[in-house]
Amino acid sequence: LHRTTCAEIDVRCGCFMLRGDQYRINFSEEQPSFLLPNGIKAVVATGIKCETSGCYSDSSIEDTIEWKHDLRGSNICTWVRQESSKACDDVLSEKLSIGGDVAIMIREKDSYFRHVDASANYVSGTIWGNTFVQSFSVGLASYHFIAENGEGLEGAYISYESPQCSVWPNLDDGSPVPYRVPFTNVHWDAATRTFEGTIEWKRLYGCGWQGDDLWTYKMVFDRNYLCIVSGGVVSSTNGVNNGRSHQYDDSLMYKNLKASERLMQDITSDEMNEMISTLTTMTEGDPESLDNVLVEEMLADGASYEHVTYVLLNARLRR
Repeated sequence: LHRTTCAEIDVRCGCFMLRGDQYRINFSEEQPSFLLPNGIKAVVATGIKCETSGCYSDSSIEDTIEWKHDLRGSNICTWVRQESSKACDDVLSEKLSIGGDVAIMIREKDSYFRHVDASANYVSGTIWGNTFVQSFSVGLASYHFIAENGEGLEGAYISYESPQCSVWPNLDDGSPVPYRVPFTNVHWDAATRTFEGTIEWKRLYGCGWQGDDLWTYKMVFDRNYLCIVSGGVVSSTNGVNNGRSHQYDDSLMYKNLKASERLMQDITSDEMNEMISTLTTMTEGDPESLDNVLVEEMLADGASYEHVTYVLLNARLRR
């Protein structure tokens, strides 16, 4: 960064890129934090004005936070609210000075996840064009399948854009986890509805994550592409399976972000409530007749009762 350099940047979930470096700013903590490149975490300077008291959404014009850091030049970063957050719900304006030499106008896209949700559609007959989420959350290691012939982020990727990811560890060299990480070595078998791919942490980013250099994925989908019914991810370090593997089961459940669009074509709210009630009392070996083809097909393709219940609950919440 050079003196008097100015830039307008897009901040999503507290993260932004500037001159090839990634920064993360978090206003949700008791003491707002600012993570600089190489994992350097600036701390709120003692005695420095901090009008927001950690409540970013309630901040007013000219409210200020200052952090100390040891990165370069001046060791103070300053954030100043430029317009009221209550004046515009979707675009917020701030000024952030890094090292005392750089003035940056930040536009916070608070509507990002609403936009993702509104723009996504349920696509039948394939994974391509669909998004699969855990814990009902886009960006919480969600899987995005863009195009079968796409390369990198234009093909398939994992998104870490949710604010919930900000509490996860940095990469092993201290740098923040990238917003989006592409699948590589992708293979899609439409006949068996099986996706295979790798996340090459070390090759792509020069280091591992939590000791893992490579993740190898296998995902098997139900015939209607409402959820992942089996498969898993194997972690490797220095080319050797390190034993940290995860299976798509009741502890790791992914469903189509827009499964509700398909389910609501065939199931009324009352029927859905009844099925959820029935599924919560069923155990393995019980008859699988629930008077709904979609639900019975999910079960037949390998989804557990708990997983089907999870898909239905999400659809009910979206009605």
